[in-house]
Amino acid sequence: MIYIEQNTPNIETDGLNTKQAVDFSGAPTVALPAGTTINGSSLTALGTITSSSAQALAVGLNGLTNPAFNVDSSTASQADGVNVKGLAAGNGAGVKVITSGTNSPLTIDAAGSGTITLAGTSTGAVILPAAVSVASAGVIAGLGTGTNGVTLKNLKNSAATALSGTQKDITIDIGGVPYYFTVYPTKA
Repeated sequence: MIYIEQNTPNIETDGLNTKQAVDFSGAPTVALPAGTTINGSSLTALGTITSSSAQALAVGLNGLTNPAFNVDSSTASQADGVNVKGLAAGNGAGVKVITSGTNSPLTIDAAGSGTITLAGTSTGAVILPAAVSVASAGVIAGLGTGTNGVTLKNLKNSAATALSGTQKDITIDIGGVPYYFTVYPTKA
């Protein structure tokens, strides 16, 4: 085996710097010593990148310009993140928040007025085992009509008793026809 530093003066003490592309594509493995940095960021282990950049990891046809995937770790006090876990065949994958704290939310946003679609091409159900909150002025809408409209199942049956409190009126649109309901906050 021939070591470059044995044949080139000062490379062992000063390191190797080049303005030329370095191609390791023919090498079966490339070993990097502890403390190796890439663009000033520490590479502590395979798959671990330490960075405070808004584009700590950007992947796409044009690199940093309009990447298909981007990891933003620029929050100074960042302690929360996302974990993606692959499961065995037929069991799907999991996405969850990881945190050094106890409780942390997960926010999913579209750009601008873009929509968020859940189960856009799958044929399985969307299961929401926890309570769902709709922000003020929010709308729950079915895009279809008739058999393709919204179906409410397993609604809680309330015994007929005296109702009290300030009533609110709600509207349910069925096939373009509004239906009005009066609801009360409490019952006796």
